[in-house]
Amino acid sequence: MSHHNEIPPPFSSSTDFNLDDPDLMLKSATTYIDRGWRVFPLHGITPSNQCTCRSPACQQKGHHPIRPAGIRGATTRLRDILEWWEDDPDANIGIATGVGLLVIAVHPERHGSLDAVPIDPIPQTGLVNVGNAGWHLYFTYKKNIIVNSQQDALGPGIDLIAEGSYVVAPPSLHPSGQRYTWTSYIAPRSLPPKIFTLLQPEHGWIRSDYRSVLDLMHQHGYALTP
Repeated sequence: MSHHNEIPPPFSSSTDFNLDDPDLMLKSATTYIDRGWRVFPLHGITPSNQCTCRSPACQQKGHHPIRPAGIRGATTRLRDILEWWEDDPDANIGIATGVGLLVIAVHPERHGSLDAVPIDPIPQTGLVNVGNAGWHLYFTYKKNIIVNSQQDALGPGIDLIAEGSYVVAPPSLHPSGQRYTWTSYIAPRSLPPKIFTLLQPEHGWIRSDYRSVLDLMHQHGYALTP
């Protein structure tokens, strides 16, 4: 595997986490803003496997924003990152998607699998393991093409996470007690043009500058089907 353009997080597997480092989450968040990714703090998971929001009815353990601005506050500004993780050093990390960054999320509990992702072969790209909860595949795309988030967009349990949404990033804690972990550090590759044949504009999943979508597909020998 080539090391060109690799993402340089401070860990490669769950055994590499220095859990005694009080700045683990801060250091990881700054790694992401160095990549130009917009981040913001999410509630974490307590030792008793509860969300730090402390609501017994929480349905998004470790997955929802701490601050009222939520994803609207996602930023690459270092001063904000330092302030947020100084206030909540164990906060999980959210990465805002859209604006050129897209994640394909595979959920085994909804019958999704990597083998079912409609890309053959799947290119080497940024890949996150979420333990038994699945996988996140990171891709880039042209910023003048807007791709909307959609559950089951690529099949059962295979979601598109893009415009107006976010993913939980390593080394955040999952409610299972496992940490989100980078399996592949390779910088996100361009979204394969074939995906656009599955996301036809009439479905509302692609919008803005439709000609750019057509040009991109034609360059690679693809066409929209009626």
